[in-house]
Amino acid sequence: MIESHGRIPPINVRVTYALGIVTLFPNLKDKASPTGYEHYYDPHSGQGYLAYRLKTVQRNTTSNFKRSPKSADQHGPKTQRETSTSEQLSGDECREVMSVMKHSADQPVVREKMKATFKHRQSMLHDPDQSSVILDHFPRFLDTPGLINQDFTMLFGEDVSGKFIVKWPTFYKPRIITVCESLRPGTHVDDLLSAQEEMNDYGWDSDLAAILLLIHLLPPTAKGKRHGKISATEATDHVVKFMKVGTSMVTFLDRVGSAQPFLLCVGEKKSSIQKFYVILDQKAIPCMAQTAVAAFDELFKAHFVFAQISAPWPAWPDLQKVRQTDDCAKLRYSRVYDTRHKVRPLPELQPGTSVAVKLDNEKGYTKSASVVQKCGTPQSYIVQMAKGKLRRNRHHLRPILWAPMARPQEQRLKDTVVERRL
Repeated sequence: MIESHGRIPPINVRVTYALGIVTLFPNLKDKASPTGYEHYYDPHSGQGYLAYRLKTVQRNTTSNFKRSPKSADQHGPKTQRETSTSEQLSGDECREVMSVMKHSADQPVVREKMKATFKHRQSMLHDPDQSSVILDHFPRFLDTPGLINQDFTMLFGEDVSGKFIVKWPTFYKPRIITVCESLRPGTHVDDLLSAQEEMNDYGWDSDLAAILLLIHLLPPTAKGKRHGKISATEATDHVVKFMKVGTSMVTFLDRVGSAQPFLLCVGEKKSSIQKFYVILDQKAIPCMAQTAVAAFDELFKAHFVFAQISAPWPAWPDLQKVRQTDDCAKLRYSRVYDTRHKVRPLPELQPGTSVAVKLDNEKGYTKSASVVQKCGTPQSYIVQMAKGKLRRNRHHLRPILWAPMARPQEQRLKDTVVERRL
């Protein structure tokens, strides 16, 4: 059954197999059941010998279908790949070339030296102790455009490197717009779609707007309780940010934080960007081609070149705001509970007050006692009863209000008549 219909066969398949068993072996038929095969599989309760056997097989084969973390990430940016590059330097020669590049501004020379140190750079990127300082060892990334494309081409080849830019205008962009037109209307989606029809001085150009629309098509990633989910609109801010011309780069990056990595667009307005940068470790890497599609392509390649997984770094929450939110929630829960259970404050009892006591397993206040003192626990009192002292909650104590003894009914009538005559 599993070989033909998979690990979780449909109900009709299970019923067919149960019927087939009692048909081939009539002596196995249960005469007490309506159809005779319910003990093999009952479609109403989902139980039977076949159901139990399927659960056992599924439990024993579950481990074979689970993907290990290594296999799940075997094609990701952090995977170490084999490359067939030649003329690679190592040892003292590699360190000498790295030292020369730090003090050289000749771009053709830098590109050749970067090719010769590619394998050494890849080994550093996959070393946890050296990956965070890769831009300190290779600072030419910060002033020589095109080095990201060069390393990506050495990883995957020319065909893969140029595929996205070639297929974007005729294949990817029209399909993204067509699919996004059927999304649920929203302010951000509507603004991005309107950028495809008319130019807006306050919005992105059509290519970058289409790229941001792609984020609305991505399914949310389940990160568990420790990682909260963000909306698609918030996710776009982790991919692309805008900085107006004249703003200090250092000040802007200090304010933004250390989100990894994102595309920085610099211009007078969003619809006319002058420069694009890939921001990595709060350092700006200039993009080679100054178009939105080529800049986004370079941002994507940077994840593989620098072995980065794009995710907002966790920030420590504002503790004062957390406490205020917690206090407001507790107050609201308390108010709702009190309203539901008709809770009201009870007056405090003084020592010597006579009270009626409700004991456990009794419905009424049947015993009398006298308050001795207030107990240390909240709303509790020590009372003196006939058989000794007892601690009771204030809810189980009712003060006895002493009143004049009631006179017989005849005497009350006489007094009423005398009062009327007077």
